[in-house]
Amino acid sequence: MANIIIAPDSFKGSLTSNEFINVARKTLKKLDHQNIIHAIPLADGGEGTLDAIALVKNGKYYTDYTTNQYGKEIKVKYFVTDDNEAIIETASIIGLPLAKYKNTMVASSYGIGTLINDIAYTKGVKKFILAIGGSSTTDAGAGMLAALGVKFYGSNDIEFIPTGATLNSIERIDASELKPLLDLVSFKILADVTNPLYGENGASFIYAPQKGANEKEVIILDNNLKHFAHLSNKLFDTFKDETPGAGAAGGIGYGCLTYLNAIIISGINYILDSANYSTLIKDCDYIITGEGKIDSQSLMGKVLSGIMAKSNNKKIISIVGKNDLKERIDNLDVYALCDYTSIDNAIKHPKKYLKQVIIQNYPKF
Repeated sequence: MANIIIAPDSFKGSLTSNEFINVARKTLKKLDHQNIIHAIPLADGGEGTLDAIALVKNGKYYTDYTTNQYGKEIKVKYFVTDDNEAIIETASIIGLPLAKYKNTMVASSYGIGTLINDIAYTKGVKKFILAIGGSSTTDAGAGMLAALGVKFYGSNDIEFIPTGATLNSIERIDASELKPLLDLVSFKILADVTNPLYGENGASFIYAPQKGANEKEVIILDNNLKHFAHLSNKLFDTFKDETPGAGAAGGIGYGCLTYLNAIIISGINYILDSANYSTLIKDCDYIITGEGKIDSQSLMGKVLSGIMAKSNNKKIISIVGKNDLKERIDNLDVYALCDYTSIDNAIKHPKKYLKQVIIQNYPKF
């Protein structure tokens, strides 16, 4: 018999965290019906964060209309807790999986700002939590800020809404119309990464390629982010460029820090704390977690890093789709579905191979 916590992330596009839990729970119970199972579906600030929070917080789902990264009207859901805090998952508005094509140069965060305005002024919400992981944008949140009332001016003092490609065209910024909103509400940001805004570890160089940017565009975007930061820092007399998480979601982290007086917190830590993980961990024998792919980024603000930080050296079993982690880490054992089948089969039949991994390795756990 073992006391086990099952706390996985989703396998993006293949297996939800709840599906992982259901398979793992049933399999572990069949192997030993006395096993005690505690289940916590997790997310790190990206896709799935909204539902993960809703499972550990009392409140209600709502729906509203806004626009996606390319200006198309979409219907999205958000969650308002019983203590009047709105949770918005930006991946549901401007996420990469929503894009039929990838073009981060023109992708805009405008729809996030539209939704914030609607909620703030129609629902009377006083606090916002923005889960900003998984975006397709690299506009430093300028689109979102424009929807919230910030005015960006280019040549001949003509107002426009910047995208990643046109941040360098900004010559003047007027943020005075933000004050009524900031007097009304406060913001917290749930981030899944700790990158700075620009530079070799910044939003463009690290993440823009997976959003469709080529090598030339990566350099353009990085320079544009620097330009935006220079103007914004001068306007507010702040320097948030290198704050951990400023580069999250294509720089939305920076936009929120600088313009919305937001605080950035770890998405995975927020969910673990809300689920009372620190208490559950005291009596458990080991933790089973998982994600689509494990690599060095998994150790930088993602689900695994949060679990490792809060697990008091308990043994951690990470069952993943693919293992690209080079280093060996004490008290962490990694099992990959792709060690048992092809990548295509693992994606098509993740439940089958998850069950197989648990059955064949359970004695080692």
